[in-house]
Amino acid sequence: MRISSLHTSSAMLRSINNNSIALNKTMEQMSQKKRVLVPSDDPIASTRLVQLSREQAAIGQYKSNITAVSGSLAQQETHMDAINKQLLSLRDKLLTASNATNTAKDMDGYASEMQAMLDSVVAELNTKSEDGRYIFSGTKTGVQTVVFDEASGKYVFQGNNSQRETTVANGIDIKENTTVGDVFFDGSHDLLNDLNSLVGKLKDPNTDFSSEEFSDAMKNMIDTVDDAYDAVSSKVTELGGRQNTLTMLGDAHTDVATSNELVQKDLSELDYAEASIKLKGYMVAMEATQATYVQITRLSLFDAI
Repeated sequence: MRISSLHTSSAMLRSINNNSIALNKTMEQMSQKKRVLVPSDDPIASTRLVQLSREQAAIGQYKSNITAVSGSLAQQETHMDAINKQLLSLRDKLLTASNATNTAKDMDGYASEMQAMLDSVVAELNTKSEDGRYIFSGTKTGVQTVVFDEASGKYVFQGNNSQRETTVANGIDIKENTTVGDVFFDGSHDLLNDLNSLVGKLKDPNTDFSSEEFSDAMKNMIDTVDDAYDAVSSKVTELGGRQNTLTMLGDAHTDVATSNELVQKDLSELDYAEASIKLKGYMVAMEATQATYVQITRLSLFDAI
């Protein structure tokens, strides 16, 4: 079989073109420091890299959620602690005011102190987050938690006891808020209004502070404060438990993300030593092919005459 000079030239050109493509591809891999630039470079590795990329994106969102929820829970815990401190101070003041030797003037002074404590508790319950949402209003975060209705002379809870949830891991949601309506507006234990009513009695000069009725009112108020303190303490403990869960999940996400990064690096990172050898090989092959092509194109039948 005779091979024409045209066929030889075409084969040489194809070889030069293939070497040029391989050379450029290797140079691009080296410039981007990646072995896999397109799926066809390694279909199996590419599929795995896509999966890892999606997982890393999900982990990033989970960690972002954890940071946001953790900050919110920490804020709630701080204010719940502050409420409990006020409740302890209030209990001490109620015990002092229960002394039968107190005068009407003493009671008026205690009433002023208790009013200040009541105002402080209400202010804590109406705490807002940095984005202006009421943290203790349940799912009604745009509504002030507690207001004083001048018409009825009573404190009104405007929020609800529903809880919001945020996804912090695959299949894991965590409650991001704490309810307070069930503590301060729980039927027979309406702490804010009971305390407000008691303050009114302490300020009233006509109140018989030695009466059994007043004594019972003081005892009931102390019991209500004790119940509220226990309930708030329980919620603070629960907040701490959720914080611990978030910390554990955050650490787990960090570990998985780090592991994924190593796998991504192994799958996509370029072996520079190997790439350098390939690059030199392609350059040598290309130079040799070009030199051969030049020699072949110079050949002529006339050279044999």
